[in-house]
This record gives sequence, C-alpha cells and structure tokens, in this order.
Amino acid sequence: MKNVLDPRLMQIWDALYRVSAKAIIICDGKILLTLEVPEQNFYGAPGGGIDYGESPHETIIRELSEELHLKLTDDQISAQPIHLSVGNIFTDGKCSNGRGIPFVYFYYQVTLADGQKPIAGDNNFLWADLAKLKSLNFASNQAPDKPFYEKFLKENS
Repeated sequence: MKNVLDPRLMQIWDALYRVSAKAIIICDGKILLTLEVPEQNFYGAPGGGIDYGESPHETIIRELSEELHLKLTDDQISAQPIHLSVGNIFTDGKCSNGRGIPFVYFYYQVTLADGQKPIAGDNNFLWADLAKLKSLNFASNQAPDKPFYEKFLKENS
C-alpha cells in the first residue's frame, strides 16, 4: 500500500500560531525580566507557550518553576489577564505566507510571597527599574509591550 500524505497536513506550517502566558512581577520598584534570546541580549517577561490541555495559570506555574525555580500557587496569579498582546513572530523564511507566525500573549500579574525569590535557571534574569527598562533590548515580538511594562511599573512602584 502506498503511503499518501494528507495534503491538509502541508498547510499546518502556515496555520501555526502561538498562545503564551506571561508573568508581570514587580518588587521594590523593579520588574522581573528574563533573557529571552541570549545571542542578541533580548529580554522579556517570563512565561511561555500554553501546552495542549493547560490553563494559563498552569503555564505560568510550570514556566516560572522551570525558568526561575519559583514555586507558585494559583492564588499568586491574577484571576484575569492584565494585558493582551498580538502580533507576528518573524522566522527565517519558513512561513510561506510572509507574515510570520501569529501570536497572542496573555500577561498576568504575579505576586511573590514574602521571602520568595527567583533563582537563575535556564534563563538569566534581572530586576529592572524604569531607567534600566528603557535601556534594554527586546525581541520584535515583545518590543511593542515595552510601553506597557513602563506604565505598569510606574503605576505599581
């Protein structure tokens, strides 16, 4: 029997999209950021892609455990997103649509418990005050959110 590839599968690459849950953590007038693309020194909010069957809260709990060795509970995460970002992640030309991979980022506020501190895991991190935040580089998919980070930091410091 001849193995026939369903032609609909060939359309999957152009149908990809990324939905992520990101954490906004403010402490002592600084925002927590992780090094997202080390080769280019790009920073962004910690978090990551929502896996199949996972809630945004479960994603944040998993991702911050992996990235920062934080053990969070559900009640440390805001019930609703505080910000939503949409756009396209541009790739190395693999998307034939020329528009990149669409993404949606849901940002949630995370409150650390007394004495709870991140520990460098796979990602390096830093605490950025407003001056430092303005000088940091962000990947193209998170750069449009920099004004949100600045505004949120001003309002919550």
